[in-house]
Amino acid sequence: MKKQQKVSPTLQRYLTFGVTPNKKKQADAVEKLKNFIIISKMKIDSILEKNATKTYPKLVSNSPANQQMIDAIKALLKENLQEKTNFEVNNLKSFINSCQYILDIISDDPKVSVDVLNFLNNLNATMRNKKDYSRLKFERKALVNKVSRYINNTVSITRLDYLKNLLLEANQKFNEEYSYAPPHEIDHILDDYIRNNRSKDLIRSLATFVAYGEPDDGFFNTIMQFVNELIDDFGITTNNAQVIIFTSCIRFLFNESYSIRSILNEYREENSAFLIKCDLYSQQPASSLKLSKDIEKYYVPGLRISSLFKFKQVSMLKEMDYITNPIDMMAQIFFIIDSLAQYFGSEVGVLAFDDTLTLFLALMSMSPPSNCISIVKFINKWSELQSSRVFKDATNFFLIAVEQISRIEIPKSEEITSVQIFKNGE
Repeated sequence: MKKQQKVSPTLQRYLTFGVTPNKKKQADAVEKLKNFIIISKMKIDSILEKNATKTYPKLVSNSPANQQMIDAIKALLKENLQEKTNFEVNNLKSFINSCQYILDIISDDPKVSVDVLNFLNNLNATMRNKKDYSRLKFERKALVNKVSRYINNTVSITRLDYLKNLLLEANQKFNEEYSYAPPHEIDHILDDYIRNNRSKDLIRSLATFVAYGEPDDGFFNTIMQFVNELIDDFGITTNNAQVIIFTSCIRFLFNESYSIRSILNEYREENSAFLIKCDLYSQQPASSLKLSKDIEKYYVPGLRISSLFKFKQVSMLKEMDYITNPIDMMAQIFFIIDSLAQYFGSEVGVLAFDDTLTLFLALMSMSPPSNCISIVKFINKWSELQSSRVFKDATNFFLIAVEQISRIEIPKSEEITSVQIFKNGE
């Protein structure tokens, strides 16, 4: 029992003394420990070989000052790799010694058993959780990101100049009345700039934040910090240009987050049921919509409501299927409402509230986005990202329309009369 006295508290918690272990379990534990030792030795050989054969590409900058900084960062990268190598090798050797020590105890004393699964699991987690190891990995990523910026300096300057020129073009299309920057080529260039000048980890972190976060002060502060850093990169001072960059950033982040998780992809059963209700509502004749007399000239009363609309108006709703951010989503709803006002309204393009809602209900029933219920929840969550009060007010028509159509009950019988549908939709 001499070995028992020498066991450290760290290892002793995995050992049980004085009880004869199950032979099969003991043999399994021995095999696992031996395999762990073999694998650890192979890892050491691999780490040492990787370190010995590590090569760095020739990093060149047109700027002497940048070249000096690149060379300094390369030296720090080499030091970091050596320190990381030493850390990993020393820890693996320590693990091997611990495994071998337990094997020696088991072979010397038949009344000692080991909780091998917890022991090996904790060994594997030990190195990952050590602060020094985390620090080394963080430092390496930071150095790689930093050197990338200096390497791409010439390209970045060209890209930056091009982006500034595009910003001037985007500013010409900027809608000052609604403080809205419509989609523009600058979105793609900014996307490229972010990917080349911000780390993948940062982008992934922000996208995940959008996918799972809540629109509270913490969220907005995080997003605005990201946006403001880009604004500083470009030396932007005008309010319109800042809104353009902000809107482009929102497009970028919501596009990135869409592949992680989006409300727009959820509530599939509810969305499917809503499409059925839209189809039921759309079977009404145009005369049952109770529109103002001024609008009667635009349709034949006996025909279905589909006769009311132009193809462009119908297609505008379907385009919402492809929008992934709340700013453009709410803007699109406004432009649909505006198109109805321009076509059915007075000479100055004005429609009464009731006529606007009725027409929007009819249009939605004809050609709804495939995920209307999801869109409602999406807008309710992210509406504060839209600064335009006009766009927010227009969005209410969409929300009310979805609510009213949702009230329709899907009858068991497939034979539905237009009177039944209309009553259910009221």
